[in-house]
Amino acid sequence: MTDITEILKKILTSVYGKDMRQAIHDGIKACKDAVDAGLGELKTTDIVFETEEGYYWDVLTWSVNGQAKRSIHKKQVDEEINTYLQNVVLPVSPGEKYRIECAKFKPGQPGANVINYPIIAVEQADRESASGYCGSMSKATDGIAIYDYVVPENANYLIVSHVQQPSSMDIVFSITQLFDTAKEYIQNIAGAPEEYQKKLDNAVKEYDKKLNDALTEYDNRLSIGIQTQQTVDFQAEQGSYWYVNSNRTITKYGPDSQYMFYASTVIPVTEGEVYEVHCAKSADSYYVPGPVIAVSNATNSEADGVIAIFENPTDGSNQYVLTVPTGAKFLLINHVVKSYSGIDMEIYKRNSLEDLVMGTVKDMFSATAAHNTIYRGKYLGDTVTAEQAAAIADGSFEDLFIGDYWTMGGVNYRIADFDYWYRTGFPEAIRVEKHHAVIVPDTAIATGQMNGGNTTSGGYRASLMKSKMNDTTSALPQGMRSRLLVHNAFLDGTWTETSVDLMNEIMVYGCYILADNSNKQTSENRQLSLFRMSPQARYAGDNYWLRNYANATEFTLVSYYGDASKDVATSTYGIRPVFAITGD
Repeated sequence: MTDITEILKKILTSVYGKDMRQAIHDGIKACKDAVDAGLGELKTTDIVFETEEGYYWDVLTWSVNGQAKRSIHKKQVDEEINTYLQNVVLPVSPGEKYRIECAKFKPGQPGANVINYPIIAVEQADRESASGYCGSMSKATDGIAIYDYVVPENANYLIVSHVQQPSSMDIVFSITQLFDTAKEYIQNIAGAPEEYQKKLDNAVKEYDKKLNDALTEYDNRLSIGIQTQQTVDFQAEQGSYWYVNSNRTITKYGPDSQYMFYASTVIPVTEGEVYEVHCAKSADSYYVPGPVIAVSNATNSEADGVIAIFENPTDGSNQYVLTVPTGAKFLLINHVVKSYSGIDMEIYKRNSLEDLVMGTVKDMFSATAAHNTIYRGKYLGDTVTAEQAAAIADGSFEDLFIGDYWTMGGVNYRIADFDYWYRTGFPEAIRVEKHHAVIVPDTAIATGQMNGGNTTSGGYRASLMKSKMNDTTSALPQGMRSRLLVHNAFLDGTWTETSVDLMNEIMVYGCYILADNSNKQTSENRQLSLFRMSPQARYAGDNYWLRNYANATEFTLVSYYGDASKDVATSTYGIRPVFAITGD
């Protein structure tokens, strides 16, 4: 496989300016091509499943008015035969291909006619019942125990029955998904190629998402070690463990001397992060039933909001490789201590390709320049954290990029630029010296008229809209309002102290389009990085005002369709403000 390190070096040969995004684009595409090549021979994947003992499934067929009817029944026969019976219910999708190795009773044995249909495809199924017969298979492909089966239309589950050793001629019960080509395999783990190519051209976040799926799968199966690991520090509490009750509430037992073989810990995480956890279960699965539990809220003494439980180790014994699911903010980890299990408890965070690229780019370029030229689009949480505020205050903008956003009150507040007003303003004594992140909400947060009459006299600075900007400021969430940057802007010929305003045409489009020649402000004189790298971000779901006037009666606006437009001042349209937050 191509050396990923060499490809990353190619990324770093980029220089500040327009070549940077193209270099990242080319480098990450090369990584994706390298993964494709490495996956060329990987055409199967083993299915992990749990069996139920003592039962099998069969199809009952009858006729009503000449029309064949079928129903699926779960059966239990005599005790002697029950000893050998197993079954599994497997969720599938139409068109998928499976190789199933399962056995019926040997000819001549008691129960030889049991399991007429080892494989039955149905629309609905659980452990107790099934309905919607879609097809079945009674004869093995190899004449003995191997069934190659294509899931028929409308089928959502396969019900597989098996006779285990010694009555099955020593056949091991196994299920493997088959792929015709490596391309089909890659489609399965990383999405359709055409969708991938479309997202590749969008931004680092989009192409890394698909690439990282492939890298993770490749790393897990072939142990190529593409991703780097970062040790996670944690404090384990001996004598305690977390237990998930039948109603999916969580109870913490201990710390107590009767549980001294067990240890537990809580680590904060972010959805989408990948972790490798080494921890041991007890032979008695009653204790430590969920070695890794993802939750929405947790402290060292209590937790709630079960998101997912990770019970099946990646290597079959004690290693769990998992991606933090949506909504999860903490992992609860249970472990049987080394003196009993022989295994050390260890936790690693796997750094994605994005982490590697972002880290090296950050080191190579000045903070503001680098971060103003990379679009990521990552969810940052529902509040500005202390770490994020510190990164804004010191101007490093660490782990903050264009397109990243906080969600507050149901609105996405998206980073549109960094240090847009830094060291600007008049008089010089009050020019901006604080680092800041410029914010534009994804949608309008209010509506209003530019003026009470159809006039643009005095421009935006003298308008009804400007006089009501305090109301717009009050509508912002406290997490934004408390950090607002106050700066001087050149509005309609006068330097004016402001913080929350409408955008002008040049901030959105990068040039003036419909603004009157006499109303071209000069302090906001470059396009916001958000709209430069993601022009579709102009679209906000409805018309919204800009602050330039077009003539004596009309102000400019961005239309529902995302194009430049204008309308009379008494029209009511959206207010989509621009403002900046500091780390203070």
